[in-house]
Amino acid sequence: GSIVLRPQNEYAPEMGHSYDLWNIHEEARATLTLGDGSNISIQDLNPAYSLDVSRWETDGIVTVVPEPGYLLLSFGALVLIRRRWLG
Repeated sequence: GSIVLRPQNEYAPEMGHSYDLWNIHEEARATLTLGDGSNISIQDLNPAYSLDVSRWETDGIVTVVPEPGYLLLSFGALVLIRRRWLG
């Protein structure tokens, strides 16, 4: 199945926001099958962001991070603007 986080009351997830979705005692963790977190999403998340699920299996935490492709495009645009400004 999928886990879809649905923000309420006009809340908009921003870069760096983290969500602790589960907490469990170490003894019980061996009985859980958590998956890799690839099925977790946030409804209507800004396309400039994605979810870092690297702490999902160990801590139950997902974090909003910049989308790598978007970050690269933004950096490229800044370089072009700087060249024209200094040019």
